[in-house]
Order: sequence, then structure tokens, then C-alpha cells
Amino acid sequence: MHIYADGAVLCVGYAVLRALSSENTFVTIFDGGCKCSNGFFAKIKLTNMVAGCIFAVTRLLDVKIMNVELRKIAEVQAGYSFRSRLESLESGAVSVIQMKDLTDANRVCCDELVKVDMEIPKGHHLLRPGDIIFRSRGQVSNSAILLEELTNAVLAAPLLRVRCNESIVMPQYLNWYINQQPAQTYLRSCAEGTALKMISKQSLENLTIAVPPLERQQFVVELAALAEREQEIMEKLAAKRNQLITGTLLHVAEGAKQK
Repeated sequence: MHIYADGAVLCVGYAVLRALSSENTFVTIFDGGCKCSNGFFAKIKLTNMVAGCIFAVTRLLDVKIMNVELRKIAEVQAGYSFRSRLESLESGAVSVIQMKDLTDANRVCCDELVKVDMEIPKGHHLLRPGDIIFRSRGQVSNSAILLEELTNAVLAAPLLRVRCNESIVMPQYLNWYINQQPAQTYLRSCAEGTALKMISKQSLENLTIAVPPLERQQFVVELAALAEREQEIMEKLAAKRNQLITGTLLHVAEGAKQK
């Protein structure tokens, strides 16, 4: 298998190459390419900048990874329990994040938050950037990250808030990991109920997380963002291609009809 790449594409391809290799696999880097001992070969145009990126990636991958329970690296707290239905008021002092505010991109959308008129809760209830919001109820048990700075915002039950110890784990990395297959398999096994699935706070706290050093976490987060961006571009290209084909076929059909 041969890969022709330059710049950023090489960095992504090389990272995937090493990530998919076994622990005993080694990589030889030389002027013009890099070769993996499992037979994988990447032919590249090696510049000083690219070479630097390759060696940086190599250092990132040759490190130890901790496998720890979530409760040891983050605090999990239940959402705020409202005794009655939420009535939105434009002049409300407190914003409330609900299930509807969690997007398919695993982020919290703050564009249409409900605001309520209530006494401002104690500090430990207030949300801050980097908090991870977990769906504990429903058919999907995933998480979303809050990136925006909000004034007096709380989380509504049954959602759970996960707040990282950022000296050990990055919020963006933890949010990404919770939404990956190993974590999702565990969470599905913990789901209780039939029609309405529910994950307990204790089950979430017992979730095992693979925690590499912060430097590697940052690399994973950036690579995941690139992959997400690539997917968005590919979907737009597919839609444009479909428009072009449909338009061409309609032109042919209508032209033939007029004749």
C-alpha cells in the first residue's frame, strides 16, 4: 500500500499508520518515505517541516497509557432538579441546559437556552467552559462539551455533569473518549430499563478511561477535529455532486421532451 502526501495530510496519515500498528511494530524513517515493519509503506516528499512533524508524532506514540476509572480523574454531579415545568422568561436570571441543547456533534448549543426566574443556585451547580454534559437517559448515552462562557447557567436533571481534573485529562479528550466504541459498549451494558434506558451516576463513574499524557491527548483532539472537518467537506462535496448530476439529467430529460 502506497500513500502520496505532503504537509498536514502526511501528519494525519502517519499518525493513523502508527496508531493502527501493534505495540511491537517499528517504523523506519528515511529521506523519501517511512516504512512500518508490518509491511505498510508511505512514500513522501520529506521536507524539514514534515520531518519535524514525523519525529514529534513518534515521540508522542512511545509513551505509557493509564487506564483509570472516571471517578478518579473527574467529578460527576447530577443536574439540578426542578419541581415544576420550566417556563422560559426573557428576563430570567438563570439559563438552563437541557437534553435538546446537546448536538449531534457532541457539543452544547447555547443559542436557544431556556431562561428561568429563580434564585441563583450555589456555585457548585453553576456550569463553566470545559464541563461535559452526559445523557443518562434515553436510547443514546453520549456526551457533549460546553465551550461557551455562560453567566449563571445550570444543568437540568436527568443530565449529568462531568468536570475533569485538567492536570490529568483534557475535557475535549474525555468528551471524545466517552463517545467512542469502547466506552459506548460499556455504557450500553450498564443501561437499565426497557422502553427508557438509564445510566446511573455510579455506572458512569466506574467507566474505564484510557488516559495518555496531555501532549498525546492534545494530538488526539486535533486529529479528531481534522477528521470531523474532512467528513463535513466530503458531505458537502457529495451534495454538490448530486445537485450537478440531477441538474444535468433534468436538462437532458427536458431537452429530449421538447424535441
